[in-house]
Amino acid sequence: RVTFRAKQNLQAVGFGEVAIDARDWENNSISCVFRTTSSGNAGILPAHFALYQNYPNPFNPTTTIKFALPTANEYRLEIFNIAGQKVASFSGYSEAGYVTINWNAENQASGIYFYKLNAGAFGATRKMALIK
Repeated sequence: RVTFRAKQNLQAVGFGEVAIDARDWENNSISCVFRTTSSGNAGILPAHFALYQNYPNPFNPTTTIKFALPTANEYRLEIFNIAGQKVASFSGYSEAGYVTINWNAENQASGIYFYKLNAGAFGATRKMALIK
């Protein structure tokens, strides 16, 4: 029996291959090849809270904001303009995993915006630029 375990959460798209070539006491060869594929992070849970940089950045007029929740949690994502005025807010509850928010800033002016995530005791803020 052969077992493989990752030492950390792996987030990759692609394929992998493991080849095993063994010989018995009579020097007969036994070969096995194991192939695996991954279409993303399905089934992989984050180990830590994280707020990722939006993409694209700069953007016009839509952008994607992604964050990681290692446990089920309520969250609030707020977006502020450079003057500190709240221009958008997203809130909800999510199971552990990755959450993606798409923001359409079609009715906003070009400029620098800040997005702030609060989830449980975690809080983080990042900056983004809207260029029209």
